[in-house]
Amino acid sequence: MAAKPDLSRDAYDMRIWVMDLGSGKPIYVSHGPSDVKAAWSPSGRYLAYQRIDVAKQSSELRLVDIEKGVDMGIARLGAPAVALTWLNEDTLVATVPTKLYEEEPGVKIIRSWPVWFDGRGFYP
Repeated sequence: MAAKPDLSRDAYDMRIWVMDLGSGKPIYVSHGPSDVKAAWSPSGRYLAYQRIDVAKQSSELRLVDIEKGVDMGIARLGAPAVALTWLNEDTLVATVPTKLYEEEPGVKIIRSWPVWFDGRGFYP
């Protein structure tokens, strides 16, 4: 990702670029202005990223087919995702924050839950 200040919007202009290792030249992938959180598929054929709509506090998930040079929208999210993770070549997971409850005084809220992988599965 490349980010540069955009003084006219009082924000950063963020775009996704990749580098051609053979030529050393950067290759433009997205046109911004708020493209973030790029994640490669396991084979390297697809690049997923999200385009943030700051005014609406939402985002659009986008997918680039590197072999075909096609960039397409695949989903609209009510809130920007905090992470994009590929499970396999066909499955992309977007972690989106939600608030499903009202916090009550005196109630402890678990905000994170560390897990470990032992080679066979995940454990809290």
